[in-house]
Amino acid sequence: MGDEDNQGKHEQAETGDESLDANVELFSEYYEGNLAPKEAAELEALLASDEKARQDFADFEKTMEMLSGMHKMSAPMDFDKRVEDTIRRRSGGRFFGKRAFGERIPYEALAILVMIIAGIVYWMGRSSATGSHKLDNDSKPEIHDGARDVVPRLK
Repeated sequence: MGDEDNQGKHEQAETGDESLDANVELFSEYYEGNLAPKEAAELEALLASDEKARQDFADFEKTMEMLSGMHKMSAPMDFDKRVEDTIRRRSGGRFFGKRAFGERIPYEALAILVMIIAGIVYWMGRSSATGSHKLDNDSKPEIHDGARDVVPRLK
């Protein structure tokens, strides 16, 4: 918060017309030690001169002491899951909805799997006698007996 905001709050507290609710934020900043020294001194002067402000601050301090004495509890183990389920239900699945297969498995893992499959297909094609694209240079192609007149002879 800027100094102007704090100054405006301080001026509200000085009027004495506001209740505890109007001064709670200013009291909170003072209680936590977040007010600038000049503003803290002005608030202390107000508390010394204004009985209502002093009573409001005493009530605020009493409330803070009672709150600090409460037992702190940790969230349940499944708290995050229950919050996600609630958000999913209330948003109609727009948030934390069911994810597609590609979002659950990293793209790198899918790319590696595709490369492995492509490698296997390539190896099978190269090692097969019928599905191979390699030429066997040792054997000459067979020529049908009736085609000898059309096809030139290879030497």
